[in-house]
Order: sequence, then structure tokens, then C-alpha cells
Amino acid sequence: MSPMGIAPKRRLMTAAQRKECHKEIPNELTFEAAWKVFMLNKSACHLHSVPNPKTKNCRENPYCLERLGLQKWDKLLQNIENEKKVNEAMNGRRDIEKMPCGLVNLGNSCYVNSFLQIFFNDPFFRRCIYDWRPVDNFVQPVGETINIEELMLCLQKLFVTLQITPYEDTNAEALVKLLRLDGNQHDALEFQILLFGKIEKLLSCKEEWRSVREAIMNHFKGIIKQTISCKCGRKSVRELPFNPFYLGIDKVKSLSKAIENYFSAEELPDYKCDACESVGCTKSRLSISEPPPVLIIQLNRFTYDMTGRKRKVQSALQYPRTLVLGGVPYDNCAVMIHEGPNADSGHYYDLIKHPGTGQWFTYNDEVVKASPTPGVSTEKDRISRITADMKGCYALIYRRKCDTDISIPDVPSYIAEMVAAKLEEDFIAQTSESAETSQRSMKKFEEYHNRILILWSELQVKFSFFAFYKCFFQLFQVSDGCSALMNPESIVFLPTNLLMNIQRKELNEVSRKDPDSPNKNEKFDEDMENINLNEKELSSSITLCIHGNISLESVRSGQVKAVNRKAANILLDFYQIILKATSGIESRLRTGNDICIDCISELKSESEFSSLIEKKEKLAKQLLRERNKRYFLNNSFYHSDDCVWVSTRSLSHYRRLAFYAREQRAKVDREPSELIFSSASNRSFDKNFVNSISVIETRPKELISNEEEHIRFADSDNENGNSFVLKKRKIDKNSESLERETIRHCIDEILCKINNSLSTSQKDIETNKPFPSSSSLINETYINSSSNMNENFEIHPDLINGHNGSTEVDEMVSLHDSVDNFNSENGLNSTEDQSIQEDSFVIFNGDLLCPHGNFDFESWKTKERRIVVDKSEWQYLVNRIFDRNQLYYISVDELPCSICEMQFKAILCSKFFDLWYKLSFFQCRIDDNEGKERRVKEIKLAIGDLIRSVARRKSDIALYNNQYERAVCKNFLRKMIARFRSHNRCLNTPTICQECILCSEHGMPNAPLDTESLAVPVTLKEWQKILSALNIEEEDAMEIKINNGRFESFCDFCFHQEQMKMDNQHFVYEKGAEIFVKLKNDQNDEPAVKSTGVSEDFLASSSISPKSIRAAVTRRALAKNSMKFWMNSSNTIWELKLKIYAHTGQLPNDQLIYLKDRLLNDNDTLEQSRVDPRELLQSPLVLIVQQPVGTPDEPRQIERGFADTALSHN
Repeated sequence: MSPMGIAPKRRLMTAAQRKECHKEIPNELTFEAAWKVFMLNKSACHLHSVPNPKTKNCRENPYCLERLGLQKWDKLLQNIENEKKVNEAMNGRRDIEKMPCGLVNLGNSCYVNSFLQIFFNDPFFRRCIYDWRPVDNFVQPVGETINIEELMLCLQKLFVTLQITPYEDTNAEALVKLLRLDGNQHDALEFQILLFGKIEKLLSCKEEWRSVREAIMNHFKGIIKQTISCKCGRKSVRELPFNPFYLGIDKVKSLSKAIENYFSAEELPDYKCDACESVGCTKSRLSISEPPPVLIIQLNRFTYDMTGRKRKVQSALQYPRTLVLGGVPYDNCAVMIHEGPNADSGHYYDLIKHPGTGQWFTYNDEVVKASPTPGVSTEKDRISRITADMKGCYALIYRRKCDTDISIPDVPSYIAEMVAAKLEEDFIAQTSESAETSQRSMKKFEEYHNRILILWSELQVKFSFFAFYKCFFQLFQVSDGCSALMNPESIVFLPTNLLMNIQRKELNEVSRKDPDSPNKNEKFDEDMENINLNEKELSSSITLCIHGNISLESVRSGQVKAVNRKAANILLDFYQIILKATSGIESRLRTGNDICIDCISELKSESEFSSLIEKKEKLAKQLLRERNKRYFLNNSFYHSDDCVWVSTRSLSHYRRLAFYAREQRAKVDREPSELIFSSASNRSFDKNFVNSISVIETRPKELISNEEEHIRFADSDNENGNSFVLKKRKIDKNSESLERETIRHCIDEILCKINNSLSTSQKDIETNKPFPSSSSLINETYINSSSNMNENFEIHPDLINGHNGSTEVDEMVSLHDSVDNFNSENGLNSTEDQSIQEDSFVIFNGDLLCPHGNFDFESWKTKERRIVVDKSEWQYLVNRIFDRNQLYYISVDELPCSICEMQFKAILCSKFFDLWYKLSFFQCRIDDNEGKERRVKEIKLAIGDLIRSVARRKSDIALYNNQYERAVCKNFLRKMIARFRSHNRCLNTPTICQECILCSEHGMPNAPLDTESLAVPVTLKEWQKILSALNIEEEDAMEIKINNGRFESFCDFCFHQEQMKMDNQHFVYEKGAEIFVKLKNDQNDEPAVKSTGVSEDFLASSSISPKSIRAAVTRRALAKNSMKFWMNSSNTIWELKLKIYAHTGQLPNDQLIYLKDRLLNDNDTLEQSRVDPRELLQSPLVLIVQQPVGTPDEPRQIERGFADTALSHN
């Protein structure tokens, strides 16, 4: 608890704020001075007004009520106005003269929308559609899938809707259903060609429609003249119609260059002239003879790669805004764009020039927006800025400049009456519903507003629309703090959180929208979600000081606000907020007379205490700098009679300990109370609420016991340094002697255990048993103390073995840890096992105390932990800072604790014997290693040459030499030779195991005597000599007998199993390997090929012999002629076919894979098919394709994509 009596652990004011507050407190404290310290002398806040409003509440002004939720009301009003504007915009009509209408995408119907928008914006084509009229008694031709009358009527209705609809978009669902188009993606120009072909064919069946058909076809059709000329002078001319104009753009950067390449002369090397009958003397040239009124240029952006797969040409192309072709100038009026990297999928959208206004628009399905003029004025050799239309332009539409018939045609009357009436009826119904919803929402706001106006009418304040709540909070505000000083009872303090919660509640009620409202502001709704967090909770509280008044920190930190008393009572009554109080204080609002002057006085004394500490802390720092000079008592300046030991850690934390000590002295029995503001709807008032609060008394523990012994403490109030007496438990001498005998007994037990362990050390070494450690010996030897220890001092965590201690390193750290472990095992130091409470008692110089209340032996042993000072320095450090029971005085002539000293010596003794035990064990190991080394030398002298000679012997020598009767493992010979050469004395001598040449199931040899066998033949005499040198009896050794070059007992079954396993290893490659596959067409009669890879016909016609030609067996050569796949042996042949399909596009069912002349099964793995990757380097797998797929020589049939629709050929 702080000296000011504030309950929260975390202070509300920062150190800078408290320091600033200290400066404002005058020497003579009056009520007027306290009024200024509480900042109640300030005027109304004007920092939140324009032009530079503050965005946060002013905590330093208790009268400021801005930014507590008032800004949300302005935001709500702005949101209502914005919603009103959105409703007006949505309910407004489209300007049919200036704003085009979009087409909704029905699912992969962008190609239809792109076609319709381009041709709808052609006035001539639109007029042709409008000019068509149905005929009487029309009969659909037999075999036709489309009724031409239904198609033309559908186009008329759609074009009329696009022209006069008040909506921003419509759809072409009727046309899509009539043409039976599927949901797949198709080519837009393909759709155009097929639709125009159907219209041309079906309109020719009636004479009344021929004029419309001719007008549509001639509007987009042009004629190209092809001239073939020979050197003899003969010319052949042919005219070819076109619609559209196909143009290749691969490897060109501009449209003009592509057109130049198209019309350039072309050599015809295989053409034979009819006149002179010469070949290779003719040229072909193309030219425009009749340019069309509307030129449609289709850019060929699709090509085929080497594998026959279709790919898209994504190079950028410059196209001019004005084009001259065939001597006719054209203006660009539309651009069709294909968006996407693939040739078989993507998205179509258009850039179209409005025929009426000349404004360019982007038509992306239902979204239509204005865009800049596309294209370039002048084509350049290098494109400086690439745009999306340059990379994706698929078709360019140009219209003749001299074309005067570009006015928008009028809608036919018989269609307009039918379409316009339905559109107008639907539009009026929708706008009426939207207007009704907006009116209903506005009515709700007005009803709420009127209800609040009636509620606050008692305040006699006039409100404007949605400003009533702001006016109410302005009523709270106090205009002048100095005038409030004259009448402190006129202001009361309310929690800031309470005011904010009320704002949240009211805003939540206002912001609730009509669920039927079509226009909702999602961003504002997200803001309201944060407001609704504490909707049901209006409770809040004010933490009073221990005197039951308003604390200084709560006001200066902005936790409470000062408001007018009358308005506060109205507010509490309206929201039914009840006041409750804890600790039995009066439940009433605190006024300006309830500011706590006692807290200000304590804050003033705290400031003075802080200044005093700053002065005394200089001496503590000086003592720490002189620690090296004050270690020794033989210094002439210091005398043992006048000097005191001071802890270096206490000096390092002098400031912190001083404040801790002051806080402990300032603790009182009473805890700060709370004034609780709770809503009556949330909970009823509990009469026992105050009584349920228990007052916890926190008093420092006293160092008092029944048995007393005197310890001297310096009196901090006495300048002369007179000592006082503190009663403490006294140690019984009989108990001390019994404790010493117990320790001696423990040491004797340790020595006995060491002797018993050393007597069996040799046996433990041979059997490789782990030796007991020193820790286990100490744990087994449990040291008990029969004396009852006195109560432990409860010392502050910064003073007893804390983590923030001194950083000096002494040579006894490890020993200190052992002492701590010893104490914890015997229950001597239970203070560290207990959780240290926040009210733990502070003792300056207390870390020099041992758990028994004496001078700590470890601190006495470690001189770096203490500093010697004289009495005057001691008095200066502790005077007016620490009380008598908050410090420990210890003279330099006081001896350390005898119990701690005995414990220290006991553990030191156990460490010594532990070290001696390890040294003895190490000596035994040395003796054992020397014995092993002598044994190896003896074996080397006896059979060293024999081992080397046998190791060089080949295994198959026994096949033709019958003197060998035994076999020995080759691994044993290698280990013996390695042991002879090794200088490591810790290694054991190898033994004859023979397991390497025996099978695991039957214990018989399973490998023949060949060059790769591990069995080395030896004579019977050599075998006996090896056994004798190793001290092995014949019955203990595993004998493998040889008779006439063969083993007497051989395991044929295991031999065959091992042989099969070795053979199958070639077909197992779990980590993967390269599988080579060579393609061979079954329809191609290839000539027979030798193993060298060269045909017999070629060898027969040349003088080269087949032997002189080297086969291509390298991976580089195979990669040129074969396909390579990375697979493992567990993959199946079917998985290999799938990889081939991904590489070539050939279906797996059409693939036949052969290994040499054997057809591989799809379900078999590569291991089961016995596919060896190493053999594939010589002869790869052969793939035979039953239906070969090659690069098409002719373009794809145009009706292939629409085969299942009404546009397919009959």
C-alpha cells in the first residue's frame, strides 16, 4: 500500500506526473491550495473545437467531457445523411443518353456479352435489327434448330432494353436459352461467325427479309484480291471475301507492321505457271479491293507448340486510333480484350466508343465505367508503356470516317410499347419499396428523438435534431473552476467509465437499423459492434482514499469527472443508478468539499522523503566504490570497536529498500473504500454487501520468541547511536552438542560406504557397473539435526538470496549451492520454499543474517558480500529512513553462526571424500588398461605374423588345396590387425565370433568359398595356434570345417534366398531413379535398327562398318531422343503412363510400354516389372502410341466448340 493510501497496486499517475504534482504543493496547505492541486481551478475545455481539435479526452482537466462518446453522435448523423444520398443515387434513373447499360454474366457468358455490346453500339447494325418485321404464316424450315422469328424478336427486345432501360444493367438470358448455349467457355469471334452464318442462312428463306440480310452482311464484308504473277508476264487474279480479317501478330510489335507483312509479296517455289510451265518463277500478292464499312480485325493470339498443345501469344501490340486500309481511312470504335494466360480459358471484356457522345467506356459484364481513349496516335519501334489492352486485344473494330449514318436509331413503336411498360412498372415498384423502407427507418429515428426530448425537457434545455444528447452533456460541464470554488457543493464527481457506458447504451439504441433496410453501412455497423460490448452493464465505481474522500490520483489521472450536481442527480434517477459503498462509509455523491487534503499532505511528505533518500544514496554509492579498500580490518583508519558490517547488496538496493520500509510503516488497518454506481436493472441492493467485505489486517511480523537472546540494533531515532535490545530465540548448548555428535556420526557413515565401495571396485570395473556418485552417497547419508531451530525471519525478497543480487563471483559458489541443498533436505531453510508475500518484512542489512538469526557464515567467509563502515556512516545511512525493527546491526568482532559453520564443514568433508573416491576409481582404471595393453603385446608376439599372413590369403585357395581344414571370419582378422596398430589402451581384445559367415536361422555357412566370401581358410595347426594365443578352449570356439574345398555343413536354402535378394536389389530404388522412355509410332514402318542405333539401309549404302559406330548411351544422348521421368520402384506402370500423358497429352489407354520385347502390365510396379534404371541407358522403355497425336496441319473446325448448341451445323 502506498503512503497515500491508494488501493490499486499499479499507480494511476506516472512518476513524471507525481513529480510535477509535488512541485504544485505549497508549503502552507489550505483548501484553496488543495483545489488547485486537484486541478479544479481550470475553466471549460476548448481544445476539441476546430480548426485543430484534440482527438482524446483531456485527463488533466476534470471538467472536460469531450471525446467520451459525443463524437459518435456526429458520426451517426453523418452516416444517416450518407445513407440518404446512397438511396437517392440507387433510386435514380440512368441517363440513357450518356450512360450505357451493362449485361449481367450468367456464368461463363462473357463472350456473349462482349459480342452484343460491340454490335449494339454499331448504329447501322442496330437499325437493321429494328427494321426487321415478322411475316404472316411463317413456318420454320425442316431440320433447323432455330426459329428465325424468335431469334430476331429476342434481339430486338434485348437491344430496346439496352437502349431505354432505367436500370444500370440487364441480362441476355432469353438469347442464351434460345441458342441453347452451355455453361462452358467459348471463343467470342467463333460465336460471331456462327451467329451471323445462321442469320444469313435463315433470313434468305423469305423475300421480305432479304434486304435486311444483305444490309447486315455487306456492312461487315470486304473483298481481298489475290494476284499471282510470273516472270513471263502472265497474271492470275482472284477475289476472296472476308469477314472478319484474320491477321497474325507473332513476333511483331505494331498493327501496321503486321498488315505490311500480310500484304507483302510471297514467293511460290512449287507453283507451276500455265503459260511457260516454269516452276519457282511466280509471286503472290494480296490487296484490298473493296474495304468494308466496318472493319473487324481478328488478331491471331493462339498458336501450337512442338508437342501440339495450344498456347496463347501474350506479346503486346500497338494499334493506331486511325488506320488507312485500301485507301480508306478508319477510326477505331471498339476493342475486344481477352484476359488470361491460357488459350482455352479466360475472360472477355470490351472498350467501346459511345456512338452518341464519343466517350469511351469499359464494358466488363454488368460494370460499365468511363475510360480513356485506347490505342496510340503514332506507332513506335519500341513500346515505352504497355497497357492491358495492348497485351490482351483480340479483335479491333474500325469504322469508316466518311460514314455519316452513325446516329442512334429510334426504338420501334410496337416493341417500345411492350418493353417500356414492363420496365417502367418494375422500376416504380422497386423505387417505391426502397423509399418506403427509408421512410420507416427515418420514422424510427424521429420517434426515438421525440422520446428523448420529452425525457430531457425537465432540464429546460432546447435541443436541435440529434444534438439533444450533446446539450445534455454540456449541462454537466462547469464553465469556470474559480466560480465553483465559491460553492464546492455545486459540483459532484462521477466515474468517467459511467459516462462512457451511458453514451454506449444510448448510441446502441439509436444505431439499431431496420432489418428490411436495403442500404446498410457495413463500416458503421462494425463500429457499433464495439459499442455494444458493454451494453447491459452501466455499473462503475470510484476508489476513494483511506480517509473516505476523493483521492488526488483519481482526479489527476482522469478516472473521475467533475459535473454539475443537479444534472448528475437527474442522470442517476433517469437510468435508475443506485449508489453503494464499502467499508461502512456513507453512500452519497462526493462533492467538491470531499477532496482529500490529508492525501496531499502525505504526498508532500513523500516528496521530502524522496529528496532525503537522494542525499543519503550518494554515501551508499561512495561506499560501493570503496569496497576494495574496506575489506581488511588492519587498515589504520578503521577499528573493530567502532565499525559495523554492511551488506553490499543492501547498499546497491538502498533506494528501493528505503521506499519499501516507508510503505510498510505507512500501512494501516483500514483499506480504501469504493463508491459503487450500479444499475437497478442489473442487480438488487444487497444489505449484506458492505458486511461481506472483510478488512484484512496486515502487520509486520515481530522477531519474538519465548526463549530470548539479545541482539543489538541501532536506534535510528537516536543520533548518538545507542543500541536497543530485540528478543530472539536462544540456542540451547545441549542441543548444540547433540547436533555436533550427529554430524560426526554422518561423516563416519560416509567413510564406511567409501571403504565398502573401494573393496568392490575391481569387480565393478570388470563388469562395467556404474559407480555411485557423490550426490547419491550424500542422499543415502541423511544428516539429521535433533535441535529445534528457531523461527525464520521473514525478509524481503530483495534481501535473501534473490535473483537481483550481487554479481561478484567467489570461489565458494559451488560449495554454497551444496550448503543450500543440505539445508533444504534437512528443513533448515524453509523460507525459500514458502511463497514470499507482498507484505514481507524489510530488514536493511538482513542478507547478512543466517536462518538461525546469527551472522551468516557464508557472508563471513565471503568478504565481497560485506563492507566495513564506522558508526557515523552507519547512522547517516539509517537515520530517519529505517525503524529499529527494520535494520540489523552487526559489529565487526561478532563471530559467525556455529551451526552454519558445522554444516559447511560437513559438506566440505563429504566433497573431499567424494573426490578421493573418484581418484581411486581412476587409478583402478589405469591399472586395468595397462593389463590390457600387456595382453595385446603378448598376442601380437605369438600370432601377429600369422594373422597378417592369413588376412592376405584368398578365400578360393581352398578349392584346389586340400590342406585347409578350418575357416575363420575375415572381419575377425581385420579387427585383430586394427587392434595391433591402435594406441588406445582402453580397447578390448577381439574374439572369434564367426557369425558373419553363418546364417541366422540355421547357424551354418551360407556363402561359398569364392573371392568375395568372408570365410578365410586356415590349416588345423594355424587354427589351434590362434585359439591357444587367445586362451580359448576348442569346445568354446565355433569351428567351421572344410573338406575337399567345401564346407562340411552348408546351408543351401539360405544361400539361394540371399542370392535372390542380391539379384532383386537392382530393381529396388526407393529414393528414385531416372526412367527413360522412347516413343515409337506403330503406324510408322521404320527400318530395322541395329543395336548401335543406325539403320541397316544406311549401313548397306555406305562404306562404314557397324562396329565403327558407337551407340548413344550417355544421358545427354538419351535426353535428345527419349523422355525422362523421375520415379521409384514402388510406382506402377499406370503412374508412368500418367506422367507420359502430362508430358505429351496422349491418353494412358492409348499407350503400350514395352521392356525389350515384353509388354508391361499397368497394375505392376516397376520392381515387379523388373525395370533396372541402369539397363535403360542401353535400351530404354519403348512407348507405342495406338492413336498418334501430331501438330494439326489445318486450323480447328470452327463449329467444334458449339457442337451441342443450336449454332451447330445440321
